[in-house]
Amino acid sequence: MLKVGTVKQPKRKPRPVADEHLITLLNVNMMHRTRVMILLAALSGMRCIEIAKFRGDHIDLPRGRILVLGKGGDEEWVPIHPVLATTAETMPARGYWFVSNSTRPGQHVRAKSVSQIVGDAFRRANVPGSAHPLRAWYATTLLADGADVRTVQELMRQSSLANTQKYLLASEENKRAAINKLDLYRAVA
Repeated sequence: MLKVGTVKQPKRKPRPVADEHLITLLNVNMMHRTRVMILLAALSGMRCIEIAKFRGDHIDLPRGRILVLGKGGDEEWVPIHPVLATTAETMPARGYWFVSNSTRPGQHVRAKSVSQIVGDAFRRANVPGSAHPLRAWYATTLLADGADVRTVQELMRQSSLANTQKYLLASEENKRAAINKLDLYRAVA
């Protein structure tokens, strides 16, 4: 009998939202709650379920941090971006920021709703993207702006570096800059 091995899947490259597409998106008129969902994804790297469950009580402005309720019940305090700190002043100080409609009174929206709302905003802005590539933009931009990979891993609330790498896109400019920094004669100096 012939044994057939499993087909190896090609590694997918991260697909972060392009900077210019994010700017276009943020310049489009939209509901305030939609904008806040986008900002939470882009400036804190939150997953849709984390955005859906986010509460005003999860913000500690005096300490400059937010509490993210992650996968598997993990709770992680992370620094808050100044834009999110300002945005927090326009949202409820207590309770869910994104309350479900009348079918689930008092409950948070579902992660799928967050994904649809953000995806619809991208379509209305006529730019490619969705909620998850905003998380990749967050990770890739942190790395490109000088954060080390371990810091990015912690800010992404990833348990392993291998998972974090799925979000990191190395740009051609960064690759070229890294190569240009190689000093063949560094031992001589």
